[in-house]
Amino acid sequence: MSDVIETGVGKFWLEDGLLRCVAREGNEQSRAEAEDSMRVFAQLAAGKRRPAVMAILGVKRLSREARAIYTNQEAGATFAAVALVVAGSTVARALVNFVLTVGKPAFPTRIFETVDEALAWAKTHVLPD
Repeated sequence: MSDVIETGVGKFWLEDGLLRCVAREGNEQSRAEAEDSMRVFAQLAAGKRRPAVMAILGVKRLSREARAIYTNQEAGATFAAVALVVAGSTVARALVNFVLTVGKPAFPTRIFETVDEALAWAKTHVLPD
């Protein structure tokens, strides 16, 4: 596990080849916060496309610009796949479904109820060196 990087969005780290993030409770992300998060993900990825597991239970809102940043081709240069953990959060599930429908990410993306399920799926998307 790499060092944990904390931002206004949450905690980020690299563990077993997977980018990891746990969003802060009540998080409402603007363009600037999404850009900062992608900068942290890119730093942790160190030039390699990696799968990510993001626990987004506490996210309340993503601005239109933030949604675009997380799903665009540039994000595809960092993410090999993204597993989103919503764990029964109706708000997070609705938000993710909207993002997936409208944003059409440039990489495989799935919703999970548990971190263990998300980790198992993400590990199948680790790219060879």
